[in-house]
Amino acid sequence: MVGGLTGFTNPTVSSTRSRLSGRFRSEQRQIREGGRVAIKDLTGPYHCLLIKIPKCATASLNQIVKQFGGHRTALEWRKCFSQATWDSLYKFSIVRNPYDRFQSGYYHSKLQAVDINEWLIEKGVEGARTINEQVFKPQVDYLCGGDGNPLVDFWGQFEHLVACWRKISKEIGVSAELPHEHETNEVRVELNEKSKQIIAEYYADDFETFSYEK
Repeated sequence: MVGGLTGFTNPTVSSTRSRLSGRFRSEQRQIREGGRVAIKDLTGPYHCLLIKIPKCATASLNQIVKQFGGHRTALEWRKCFSQATWDSLYKFSIVRNPYDRFQSGYYHSKLQAVDINEWLIEKGVEGARTINEQVFKPQVDYLCGGDGNPLVDFWGQFEHLVACWRKISKEIGVSAELPHEHETNEVRVELNEKSKQIIAEYYADDFETFSYEK
């Protein structure tokens, strides 16, 4: 892995994708998902694959890449394609500081009637997952394979979204500016030390894999 402040690029995967993308760009292998769907409809017009982690700017990104498929994990997406097509796709995602992502998910799930610290101490992260599994699922579960390594060509940090988008847009050949979707003016209650400990322990792999400090 080659790393930087904003994210990480997998050079081995990228070189394979570059070699195969021309040959398989027009492949129309279909899969079953409530009807038969062509690859170009799943991956959008740019022959790329956005792994959509909830609360990580995926709505804004998808306004441009126009990709179907919802919040599937990389492993779930992998099963949809032949090896050659998978290798040819530019696969990317955005991750987010687990503290901030949990808070955003908490308010997104309309739980703000209860103080977030009181709720976390009583219910824990598992309690949140029973309410909204996709929003509170660890980010490593979205991006990583069985060996714990990300299955994407590039992942970037939400906190450096503009710089990440510059890199992604160059790779997929897009000149559009990133729109701002689902902006909110919510007033958040600050996490106390006990809440931070609960989140840090539950999302320990997210902190380590994506270079966030606890």
